[in-house]
Amino acid sequence: MMNRWALLRMDIQFQYRHGFYWVYLLVSILYAWLLHTLPEAYQAKGSVFILFTDPAFLGAFFIGAILLLEREQDILRNLSVTPLTLSQYLTSKVLSLALLALASSFAILLPIYHLQFNVLPLLAGVGLTSILSTLLGLILAVRSRHLVSYLFSSPIFAIPMYLPVIFFFWKSPSAWWINLLPGTASLTLIQGGFQSLHPTQLFFSILILIGWILPFWYWAAHAFRAHILLRFGGKLP
Repeated sequence: MMNRWALLRMDIQFQYRHGFYWVYLLVSILYAWLLHTLPEAYQAKGSVFILFTDPAFLGAFFIGAILLLEREQDILRNLSVTPLTLSQYLTSKVLSLALLALASSFAILLPIYHLQFNVLPLLAGVGLTSILSTLLGLILAVRSRHLVSYLFSSPIFAIPMYLPVIFFFWKSPSAWWINLLPGTASLTLIQGGFQSLHPTQLFFSILILIGWILPFWYWAAHAFRAHILLRFGGKLP
């Protein structure tokens, strides 16, 4: 059976070869410059907003391009003749894009904060949000034949995920269910990188994100089987 680390390395090399890392290096430099121009009093909030709306969600937008590239290069058609399992395939995709999201986040923050931030909640917030957003993106991407159609359908997950930003920055949520949304948990964890976060908040925010990831993992696996593997006449264990 293919080594999981070897598969992860192959996915990272694939993304690097197609310019994903160079694109986000430029994006990270731009964001770091933007934060540097903000008054110090607004840098923390600006950092939370930037990390939540972009690096944490890059997987949702890149997974569409990745699937289209793999389809054009007949990688998807050949999956069924490899020793690869669907679990390995999905794990490698979400982890490779989560690593890119974390690398971008640190590239944005290091010039400003020089590691003077709380690493654990930031890692959890960006990493888990990236995993969830990649799964959401994959569910839509497997149904799309072209990148344009995928980008047009992306607001289906982007708007509900971004909704808590309104409450987080401009008013306190009045409904209890707002706190159960994945976006609220993500924002809480990312903000915990710049201010003290109670252990209970840390624990429950991570738990909420994992609670959202698990059903979307199974949904993504089902969607991949139905729209990719069956279409190409293959199957993965």
